[in-house]
Amino acid sequence: SKPAEVSPEQHLTLLNESFSDPNVKQALYDRTLAAAKNPTNKGRNMGFTIKELEQMTPDQLATEFLNMQDRNVKAGYFMSTNGIGYDCFDNTTGERLAKCKDSVPYKNLDELFTAAGAVVTPTTPKIRGLQQASYIGYRDLLKDRDDGKLDEGLANTLKPFNIKDR
Repeated sequence: SKPAEVSPEQHLTLLNESFSDPNVKQALYDRTLAAAKNPTNKGRNMGFTIKELEQMTPDQLATEFLNMQDRNVKAGYFMSTNGIGYDCFDNTTGERLAKCKDSVPYKNLDELFTAAGAVVTPTTPKIRGLQQASYIGYRDLLKDRDDGKLDEGLANTLKPFNIKDR
């Protein structure tokens, strides 16, 4: 989800500016809630209930989304500049895999996030789940933009962003 050839700092500044707009926060919240209620998105325990999400404000959800983006952008840049692949870490636990023991000095993703200067991994399943759900909301928001389903102002604010599969 990064604009072409910008530094991690520029990318995060752009995200923080765009997601300070109350209309963007509300749109993210609406898409996240819809995604959480969609049974096809529930492959596992989300870590939170729909009621807990409904009790959050769009501001609170946007903060969790931005914390996750801070971590992902900084860690992604750090990993690419240090030749470390996500395939060196267990997808569920975040622990370093044996095959990378000699090439990667970080025992787990938390150590890597700290080295990258990023916000650490959420400590509760609830926050982790909310952050993951907000990313699905973000993905759906950009899809609506690309499908011409957003008003022009919102579409323009979100114009610099795209989803990149890693």
